[in-house]
Amino acid sequence: MPECPETGCTFCNLMQLGENILDFLIGLAIPVSVGFIAWGGIILITAGGSERKVSEGRRIVTGAITGLVIVLCSWLILSTLLQIIAGQEWYKPWKKIECLSSQKLARVELKRL
Repeated sequence: MPECPETGCTFCNLMQLGENILDFLIGLAIPVSVGFIAWGGIILITAGGSERKVSEGRRIVTGAITGLVIVLCSWLILSTLLQIIAGQEWYKPWKKIECLSSQKLARVELKRL
């Protein structure tokens, strides 16, 4: 969570919070998807010719991959929107929102990682 300066929270701090939440959710979604893909694979391997088990395993793997693609596309869209709202060049990927204050004005600067 971004810390607010003594003068109070600004729009930039809100942008940092949004970025932190987005990064946390992406970090959570990837291992969960990998877990479901592994679980579906185990079901497929242990199906033993059972058509119902093969169908269930495929459904789990397909759902996990579809969910991961949706999450990554959402990340791309939201990350781009955050950069546009912050007034920065949207075409430069892998940015970090950083608040700079000068003369009681806060501005957003995106910094390369």
